[in-house]
Amino acid sequence: MDGNPEQVIMAYNAHMKRRDGLSASVNSALTGTDGEDVSQEWPGSKLRQVGVLVDGVLGRKHAVRSGKSNLEVRVDFYSDPKQPIPTVAVVIIDENGHPISSVTSLIDGMEPCLSALGLASISLVFPRLPLMKGHYWVHVFLLCDRGVHIYDKARMIAELVVTQDHPAIGIVSLPRKWSMGVRKRGTEPLEC
Repeated sequence: MDGNPEQVIMAYNAHMKRRDGLSASVNSALTGTDGEDVSQEWPGSKLRQVGVLVDGVLGRKHAVRSGKSNLEVRVDFYSDPKQPIPTVAVVIIDENGHPISSVTSLIDGMEPCLSALGLASISLVFPRLPLMKGHYWVHVFLLCDRGVHIYDKARMIAELVVTQDHPAIGIVSLPRKWSMGVRKRGTEPLEC
């Protein structure tokens, strides 16, 4: 492949991931062996509505600016108030089906608040989303209170098309802090 080095590297990485067959094993983990549905027959807990917003705009396909756009996932669900409160999970995958990040209300120590009728609405915000250039998908899962069994799922509810204004490579831009005699470009020289 000829062209922009960034695109060549991304294409090569995508090829290697496909060659390794990792997406098949990830898909199997999310959907069950050979694509069978692993959701539990649990009439007491159901997703009611799921939405993805980028910079306040609701949609199914979003243009995202790396390190600048805010990603919000809104989840409304029903759960039997007599049962333990379920866990909400959000998984972001790349275009090859590899999980990039996942969060759960259980791991973050957040318990959804149920109304007397068993309704809950939650919002999860990723400020200044640090994903780097690429195509990603958002999944939402409603899990048992221990985060083990899948009660309901909304797969590939939104596509994120991430762009960036710099040539850095990778999947995510990690927070960082420079020190030890380094100065900000364009400022007066430091004495070392």
